[in-house]
Amino acid sequence: MKLILKRVLGFLGLKRLIARFIENISFFLLTHSKSYLSHKLNVDIEQFNKKTLTRDKSKYRIFTIWETDEKYRWLDYENRYDDMEFYHVPRTITQIVFKKYLNEYVQTKSRNTIVEFYKQRHQKGRESYYQFCLNLAWIFKNVYKTDLFILPKLHDDWIIEFISALKTQGIPILVNERESVNTPKRMETAPQYFRDYVKSEVDSLCCCNQTHFEFWKLAGHPVDKMCILGDIKSDYWSHPERWQSLRQVHPNLREDRVKLLFFAFGKKTYLNYYYDEIDKDIEWTELNRDFHDVIKSVLKKYKGKVQVIYKTGAKLQRDLFDGFDDFEKEIKEAYSLDDFIYLDSNYSSLDLIRNSSIVMGFQTTAIIEGLFTDKPVVTGGWGKYFDLTKDTLLPFHKCNFITFATSKEDLLNKLSVHMEQKDFLLSDDQKFSRKNYREEFFFNPDGKRTQAFIEKGRELILTSSPRRATISTDTPIT
Repeated sequence: MKLILKRVLGFLGLKRLIARFIENISFFLLTHSKSYLSHKLNVDIEQFNKKTLTRDKSKYRIFTIWETDEKYRWLDYENRYDDMEFYHVPRTITQIVFKKYLNEYVQTKSRNTIVEFYKQRHQKGRESYYQFCLNLAWIFKNVYKTDLFILPKLHDDWIIEFISALKTQGIPILVNERESVNTPKRMETAPQYFRDYVKSEVDSLCCCNQTHFEFWKLAGHPVDKMCILGDIKSDYWSHPERWQSLRQVHPNLREDRVKLLFFAFGKKTYLNYYYDEIDKDIEWTELNRDFHDVIKSVLKKYKGKVQVIYKTGAKLQRDLFDGFDDFEKEIKEAYSLDDFIYLDSNYSSLDLIRNSSIVMGFQTTAIIEGLFTDKPVVTGGWGKYFDLTKDTLLPFHKCNFITFATSKEDLLNKLSVHMEQKDFLLSDDQKFSRKNYREEFFFNPDGKRTQAFIEKGRELILTSSPRRATISTDTPIT
């Protein structure tokens, strides 16, 4: 038996060595061979988009970096131009190379990532990653004949070098900046860092609201290269033909249960490094624990009547409760999948909001998105850190059209009221206030923001993009 076990372990060890060897060879080819990189990129893009990249010279070719919220799917839905093709690029390749070359930086987990990223000790990794981005940019220009590149952010660490690389090839860049909700404290502290580190190399920066515009103006971005266009995602509320039913969102969601949708938050949500000069220890751990205790109380009190939908974002290290593992273990031991459903970033927040009975969270855009409905939207804040910072956060505590709790007990009581009432009714004044408030963050949500964005992209193509001159066949790129 020992001999067999030894041989099995040896075989498994050999398999790991072979897998690591293949992984290293693949990474070497990815970063040192444009031919291999072009092939890998082509395979990934075609598989992701479920269509073939063609050499049709009569069409403008636009690439996007895919976002987990799937907002760029709206470009496919709303594109009315036969001569414009959209292709979505998964972030897999850039993530692999970024994490490999900048592993020390990734492990640092600094709150002010932009400052940490540009420290001298990461220079070699930055340079290697930038060289890789140059190869990518060359392929997008010379192989794919890209007319426009659409990016979701201006200032993420991985995207800054990619932008610079695209500009070496003269590819026009349109940014639909997703960080559109700014607290007063972020407005006060963050622009200076972006002014020092982020280059103004994009051709157009589309902002979601006036505050968003002011933020990037303070950060030094040229005003003549900015516009307020609104948020593509807001089109969702005007297009019921795109909505998913309850069971389409997730097969375990039930019509006969009250559905409490909770958006998870982390210990530094909307704090980041903004309060370091006041108190570096400010965090939401205790408040978060109270929210989770209330969720357990709701499950116990309304067992068989409620479904708690626990929704997380793409960045679990940032947005998940520190005590989640123990919380989840306790929930799984006491309740079934009908009672508690964990959903990650692959599930549409907007479809969940629309299909839920009650929306709950803390300092999240989802609270604002919930205001597009007439449902109860519940949040709260208490404790010394909230009292210290509340006037510099999103002012939900001042909104009479949001249910705001001021203690753990108050949160449970207010949720219980919403759980037990048959009809939740907003006054006309509250409906009017909800509309005004959400439109402070989502400019002109008329269902035509994607069309406006496509028009902006087309304008850039027609004024900035060199047309393809060497493409003569309609065969797939190989």
